[in-house]
Order: sequence, then structure tokens, then C-alpha cells
Amino acid sequence: MADYVNSGQINVKIQNTSGTAISGVNVNVVSTKVGVSSPPSKLTNGSGAADFSSLEDATYTVTPTKNGCIFVPLSASVTISDGNSKDQPFSATCNS
Repeated sequence: MADYVNSGQINVKIQNTSGTAISGVNVNVVSTKVGVSSPPSKLTNGSGAADFSSLEDATYTVTPTKNGCIFVPLSASVTISDGNSKDQPFSATCNS
């Protein structure tokens, strides 16, 4: 049996409805499994990406926030199992 502890990854990508990356979005990833720690939040980079690695097998709630922006979905539930990697896209509408 393989050992997948702390080997999963969630790759978040945030774009506006035209497909342009949105930087500076705070992304919070919280484990819903008791005893599994949550990683620190991150800001999206110039490509609209924030990657969370070394995650334990668990279900995580991923929530983006930025003043003046509305995200679709508002949050997402992402399950990491067997050390897999999951992409989680979000679309955003932001006030200029």
C-alpha cells in the first residue's frame, strides 16, 4: 500500500469572465477533516494562480476573497485522495 501522506496538491486558477487572470486574490484552503491541518492562505500571482502542495488526504474547502469581487463558485469542496492533484478554477467579476 502506497503512502500518500502530505503529497496532494490543489491548483487554484482565478480569471475574470473574459479569461484574464486576476492577481492579489486571497485564497483560503481549510481541511474539513478533524486532525488534518490547513495550509496558510496565499495570494494569487500575476497568472491568477495559487498552488497548495503537501496536502494530506482529506476534503478541503477552497474560498477566494478580494474586495470588490464576486466569485463563482463562492467556494468549492475539493477532495484529495491517494496524493492526487486537483485543479480548481474560479471565475470572478470585479469592480474596476
